[in-house]
This record gives sequence, structure tokens and C-alpha cells, in this order.
Amino acid sequence: MTNPVDKLLQAKTHLALKEPFFSTMLYRFPMIETGIIPFAAVTPRGQILYNAQAIEKLSVDEIIFLLCHEVLHIAFSHTLRRGNRDHMIFNVACDAVINETLIELGVGRFIEDGVRLENAQNRYAEDIYDEIFANVKFIRLTYDLIFSGDKNITGIKGDSLGKARKIYGDTISDSLAKDLDNEVKLAVAEAITKQKMMGKGMGHAMGKLITLLEDYVLTEKLPWHVLLGQYMNKFVNQNQSWRRPNKRFSVVYLPSVDKEARMGTLVVGIDTSGSISDEKLACFGRHLFDVIEECKPEEVFVLWCDTQVAKVENHQWQEVPFELKAAGRGGTDMRSINKWVSENAPEADACVIFTDGLTPYPEKNEEEIPTLWVITNKLPSIPDHIHVVFFEMDEDS
Repeated sequence: MTNPVDKLLQAKTHLALKEPFFSTMLYRFPMIETGIIPFAAVTPRGQILYNAQAIEKLSVDEIIFLLCHEVLHIAFSHTLRRGNRDHMIFNVACDAVINETLIELGVGRFIEDGVRLENAQNRYAEDIYDEIFANVKFIRLTYDLIFSGDKNITGIKGDSLGKARKIYGDTISDSLAKDLDNEVKLAVAEAITKQKMMGKGMGHAMGKLITLLEDYVLTEKLPWHVLLGQYMNKFVNQNQSWRRPNKRFSVVYLPSVDKEARMGTLVVGIDTSGSISDEKLACFGRHLFDVIEECKPEEVFVLWCDTQVAKVENHQWQEVPFELKAAGRGGTDMRSINKWVSENAPEADACVIFTDGLTPYPEKNEEEIPTLWVITNKLPSIPDHIHVVFFEMDEDS
């Protein structure tokens, strides 16, 4: 019989391969095994609690649904939005929104006896909460949860999460709430970026979810260089890892052990056309160097390109800041960078291209390695499959 750890691992593996948004979110927040909850829950600090023995009774598809359910509690900042509302009633409202959203997405398998409410995926949990108070005399839910509808009575009979609340707390301080809010925003932004970058599951339902999260959760726009750092940190290896072989040295996979996390090879392509001013280039370089020092790539290739790659530089991360000075100032065709990567560095971890955007773009699936385009102009001609952040000068630049 498959044990709960194996089932949980299978569910996580499925998400990693098929659901980049949910997988990215899941790995950003700690999971804690406990027997004090029926199946799973999220603490006010963003910890995901799970009952291993209860999970054993579920199928892998149901565990996938359960994990994604808890991820959406975090993504929608439900613990931060509760305010003074009753814990269990607000949780019921949130569960209704989440379950209908996951069912519409077709992620995993809905767990029987869970909360269902028609069209809840298109509503806010706060509105559903108010409706319960206003229109329902009493409700009966799984685990014999009973609520009388009396606003003067707090709590619900049979609160299955009451013990967990006593241990993990009901609320958090304002400073911790602010930290969690920022952590959730960063995690959601990273997960959306990963979903778009991998080009998976961007059907109507997932597109609607991402739009909702962008509009409702990411109310504060993240600076482009924060997104650049998030992007590059995805490719950082921790401690011992089996690296892809470098064709110049060996065709054998060998384990490498690092004292600290680092990247493999990074390619930086820079547009040398006339619209990239020295001031913009200096601003780009300043933040790029900060990220390079954090990620510590084994090697960095800098490609200067107008209609073709005119110059290639090879650097180590210890050399930053090295000089970035545009030359050529001719036309623009950044597809030459993609061609150079294909011919010279197909095993590189990532590529970042800095350009004004006035260039032809690779066709879908032509980019052989993950590529982020840092573009100085918002243009309607940028294809949807291009993974892009828009460059903005710092206020003090």
C-alpha cells in the first residue's frame, strides 16, 4: 500500500511537472505535519499544516486538490483579510471560492463533503460571508459544524480547527502581517512569472485566476529589478547538484559540491541600438550586478548585439561591477542572441536580454533556454509568448 509520504511526494511531483503556479507557491511556504487537524490548514503565519494519517485515506488526485486548496488560501491572503469575522464562517466562505476555482481549473479531484457553492469562483469571500449571516438560519457542514445564524454568538459547535488555533494562534502582529503580506506578494508574482514562462495551463480559467491575482493581490507593483532577481534565483543550485555537462570539458555528469548556492552559466544580451542611453545602461547594470553577486554564476557571457552579435565577453561573478559600454549603435535584431546561445551555450541556465523592444522576436518555442526580456518600451508588437518585464529608471537615477 502506498504510504502517505509517497502519496504526498507523488502529488508534489505532479504539481512540479504540470502546475508551475501551484508548485512554486507550495515550495515558498513551510509544511508542518500534525495530527490536530482533519486534513490540512494554513496558520496565520503562512505555514501549511497537514495530517499525514488522514492524507493516507485520500487518492493522489485528492491530495493534489488539497495542496492547491491550501496554496490558494495563502495566495488570496485569506488569513490577512479575515479581520474580526468569525473564523469558521469566513473559512467556509473562503473554501467555497477556492473549491469552485479549482474545480473550474480541473486541478486534482474535489474531496467529497467539501464546501460547494455555485458560481463562488466569481465572487469574493467577504460577500459570501455576509450572505451567510444575512440569509441562513443555520448551516450543517462536514464534521458536524453547526452555526445558529446569531451574530451575537461567536464560533461554531464542533470547530475542527479550534485546537490548532490555540497552538498556532488566531492572529499575528501588525509587523508580522506586513512581512507576510510582502512575502505573499513576492510568492504570487514569482508563481505567475513561472506559469507564464513555462507557457503551461494558460487556458481561460487559469488566465482568469492570474488576472484576478494580479489585480487583487499585487496591488503594489513590484520593481522590475525585483522581478529580475526572482527570475534568476530560480536557477540557483543549492549545495550538491548534478550539473549538466559542459561540452568543452566532458560528456559525463558529475556531482559538484558548493559551499554556497550559485548559478551555472548566465547569458546577458544587450541591445546596442541608439535608443539605449548610457544612463539606462548604467541603471540596468547596477541592478544586474547586484543580482549576479547574489546568484554567483560560474560564468557570465555578455553579448553586445545590434543586427548581429558584434562582441562577446566572458566574466566571473567576482569581477562585478565590470564595464557596460554600448558600441555600434546600429539597427536591432535580438534574435541573433538566441542563435548565439543555441550554437555556443545551449546548456546555460538562463538568459536576460536588455533591449528597447524595437526588434524582431523569436517564434514560440525557439528559445532553447529560459529567457527574460527586460524592455524599455511598452509596445503592442511584443508577442504573448515572450517573457518580459518593463524597465523603469530609478527615481534617484
